[in-house]
Parts: sequence; structure tokens; C-alpha cells
Amino acid sequence: MKPEEINNGTLHTLTKGFAIALLVSILIKPIWTLVIEPIVQNIVSSETFGLYFALLNLTFLLRVIAELGTNTVISRNIASGNSGKHWFFATLKLRLITGLIYLAIVGLSAWILGYSQKEIGLALLIALIHISALLFLLMKGTLEGLQKYSHSGLISSLPRLIMIVLAVVLILLNAVSILSFITIQIIGFALASFLIMAYLIRRLPADPKTSILNVIKASLPYALLGFIMTLYTRIDAVMLERLHPNGPLETGWYAGAYRFIDAMWMYVHTGAVMLIAGFARHQGNLRETTALMRWGVRFLALPVIAGNITLLAFAKYLMPAVYVDGTNMISIAQILSFAGISGAMGYVYSTYLTATGQTKFLNSFALITFLLNAVLNWILIPSYGALGAAIATVVAQAIFASLCGFKAIIIDRIYKHIDIADELRVVLWLLLISVVAYLLQFSPLNWVLNMTMFAIFSLLSLFLTGSLTLKDLRPIIRFRT
Repeated sequence: MKPEEINNGTLHTLTKGFAIALLVSILIKPIWTLVIEPIVQNIVSSETFGLYFALLNLTFLLRVIAELGTNTVISRNIASGNSGKHWFFATLKLRLITGLIYLAIVGLSAWILGYSQKEIGLALLIALIHISALLFLLMKGTLEGLQKYSHSGLISSLPRLIMIVLAVVLILLNAVSILSFITIQIIGFALASFLIMAYLIRRLPADPKTSILNVIKASLPYALLGFIMTLYTRIDAVMLERLHPNGPLETGWYAGAYRFIDAMWMYVHTGAVMLIAGFARHQGNLRETTALMRWGVRFLALPVIAGNITLLAFAKYLMPAVYVDGTNMISIAQILSFAGISGAMGYVYSTYLTATGQTKFLNSFALITFLLNAVLNWILIPSYGALGAAIATVVAQAIFASLCGFKAIIIDRIYKHIDIADELRVVLWLLLISVVAYLLQFSPLNWVLNMTMFAIFSLLSLFLTGSLTLKDLRPIIRFRT
């Protein structure tokens, strides 16, 4: 598909909203992920942080019980004009009920897995992070359903901003602990949620009264999808902590390396959640869908691919510079960088399938991926620890992205509107930055300078190869809808 064919309505508002979200995220989120979290890990030790990370992933596996697919449904329904204020409040009531059930199941699961009473209490506190985060995502998804992409972009990093302020206070007061670290996350998400709710209540459209049961019926397919996808993305850390003889420490190393690709996936997620409303609105229009898909690949996936190639090339310098025991994380980070690349593409394709209601395919793809991932973890973790978990993650992400891409491009016939020359420019860009990354390994300059130059070059070369054009950036440059 040629750039000039892109719709100037939806993509302009989407690009504007994403530009705002990206600017805010660049200013705020990396401070939390790449500064605050490593400082906390260095203070409390990798072993203690590894236990926290394992429990964080265990509670993440179960949080579909609290979310129940409602965030996706409310964004799709409001964007399609099928939901409003009554649906919103019914969803909030359901969220309160499922949140209490979620806490009970987290406690029971931690007990069954053999965690101590203290660790079970820690798991319950971490579960409160997820409950407050899901409340925030519900508010954000509602804004995006209203097509308020700019507003969504502005508030996307509000919880992290609150957390960073509180974390700095803790660090200055020498009061950093895992408990205080968890507490400020709960406060950040909860406070941001209530502020946005006050804004939303007066702006939601009227709709027919609905019951909690109706919300459940509409949300269950997405709940199943969310659960299976969470299993294959989060099971690694839980299995690593439980299966390896030195589980907490290995999990701490894995968490330190995983943090970098997770930070880049946050970037993709920022735009992907906005794409849900766009895909839902233009469902059935193959040309518009292809334009949105191109936007997702160019603006979301390619920068993350560049970031992961940067991580692959410079992990041997970066990890020891960030972590006290970062030398142990180098190989893990390099392996995970391949998962970061395929995961970025998988985000875009799976967002399209989610928004267009193709949950049966997504559930099948996610289940296949989870089973493969679990088997690989079971085989590799006892012998290879975090390296084994990283290998399993790479395979899982590659399989999932391939399945989703095949369904979207081939079966759904998006290929009919793809401009082959346009795609070949992306291949040229990928080859170019890979060669430059390799050559920089022999540079006599300081690694920080080399890494900075490469990151800048990899983004600028998107324009040099024609993978992106100034026309693609017009909504940002003119900043109009």
C-alpha cells in the first residue's frame, strides 16, 4: 500500500494522539523502567527483586479474573457507538466483584505453590497493583473508545509520574524496600484512575441500561484470550523461580534483562491500544485496515526492532553499567532481544485480530504458543536457568507473531493492498542497520557514544531508505486532526 493512500481522518487523529503519548512516555516512563527499577533492584538485591518479579508474574497470570476482557470490549463498543455511561458503570461494578475474587484466588494459588505466609502477603499486595492498574486501563480504554486519542496520550504516563515522585522521596529518605516499592505503585495507578474518572463521567454518551451479566457475556471471549496470552508471556518467570535450584537469583537476572525489552514493548502497547478503536471502526474496509496496519508496523514495530538490535549489539556494555551483577545478564539480554523483535510485530498483528473480533483464531494461536513455551521452559530451565527461559521466550514470540501475521496478511487478504516496493524499503533498512551495528563493534570510540550514534542513525535511516516519509509525519508536523 502506498503512503498517499492513507486515510487523512483516522490516521491523523491516531498519529496526533500517539505523538503526544510518545512524547510523554519518552519523558517519563524510561525514568521508571531504566532508572528507578534498577536502583531499587540494586538496593534490595537481585535475589529479593527476583522473588518480587516472580510474584508479579504469578499475579499477572491470574489478573484476567479481575479484568475479564472488559477493557477491550468497552473500547470497541464505545468506538462503534454501542456503549456509553450505563455500560461503563456496569463494568465498574463487575470490576469490584472480580477484584475481590481475584485477591482470594491469588492467595490460594500462592499457598498451593508452597509460598510462605510472608510471601503470600506480598503476593496479595502485588495483586493490588494489578487491580489499580486495570482500573486505570479501563479509564484509558474508555477515552480511546471516545476517539480522544490526544487526551489518552496525555494521561498515559500519569501513574508513572506519580510513582516517580514518590520513589524519589523514598530514595532520598533511604526508605526503599519491596513493600514501599509496591505501595507507591498502588497509589500511582489508583490516584490517576480517580482523576480520569471524574473527567469521563460527564462526557460519556447515553446508552440503554445494561446489566453486569451482559458485560460478562460480551467480555468472556476476550477474557479467555487475555488469560492464554498472559500465560505464554508471563509463565517464564514463575517457572524459573520454582524449577531452578537457585530460582530467585536466576529470576532476578532474568528480570533485569527482560526489563529492557519490556520497556520497548510498552512503547508498542501505547500505540496498539489506540489501534484497537481504529481497527474496530473500519472493520470490513480492507483498504483502511491495511493503512492502519502499515501505520502500526512503521510507527510501532520498526522503532522497537531498532531498539532491540541496539540491545543485542551493546548489551555487553549496557548491563554491567546498569546493574551491580549485570555481567550475569549479558547473554540473557542478547537472547531476549530476538524476542523483542518478533514480539513487536506480534503486537500489531494481534491488535488487528483482537479489534476485528477474531478471538477464536487468537485463542488458538495463543494456546499453541503457551503449550510450546511451557514445554520448553520445563526442559530448559533446570539445566540452563534464565538462559533457558530466554530461549523459550524467543521461540514463543516468534511462533505467535508468525501465526498472527499469516492470518492477517494472507488469510484476511491484506496483502492485496500492500505495496511490495514499500515493504522492500523496510528490508533494506533492516539490512543497513544490522551491518552498521556489526561494524560499530570495532569502533575505538566510547561505547555510550557508539550506542547513541547507532540509535539515532537507525531511526534517521528509516527516512533515508524511504521506509518512512515526511508525509507519514504530516499529522505530527501540522498537529491537526
